[in-house]
Amino acid sequence: MRTIRVSEEVWQAIASHGKFGETEDDVLRRILKLPPQSTIDDSTKPSQIGRGRTPRRSFATQRISANISNN
Repeated sequence: MRTIRVSEEVWQAIASHGKFGETEDDVLRRILKLPPQSTIDDSTKPSQIGRGRTPRRSFATQRISANISNN
């Protein structure tokens, strides 16, 4: 895995093309029409778009409802 530096403008452009749960690598692979990467070790996965630089991915396990109960 390599590290690159990009300007804030480029970072925002990558983020604006991202879909929920995608990593920066996922976005660039889609834009550049590259095949999805095969399974990689969690310790080398890039961070998620909009989630800072945290290398761990997490997903919601419960559905959120607009219904409010008990005040």
